Amino acid sequence: MPAITVPGSRRIEMTLTPDGIRRIKALQKMLGFSKRTEVIEALLFKAAVEQKIDPDLSARLEQKIDYIIERLDLVT
Repeated sequence: MPAITVPGSRRIEMTLTPDGIRRIKALQKMLGFSKRTEVIEALLFKAAVEQKIDPDLSARLEQKIDYIIERLDLVT
């Protein structure tokens, strides 16, 4: 794993198909970004702004995790 060179940045891992990589490269060229990470950051930002990413996702996940823990406590 390469070292993080930008202070405050975080590393994430993604699995992309060859078609996905080609699309990201095409977007990079079309939009004039110098790095593919910039394209992915822009796509994530746009999705979040347009509320394509569910803002209540973490709350719903927490509820489901709590439910599972309660059920496990009943079994044990």
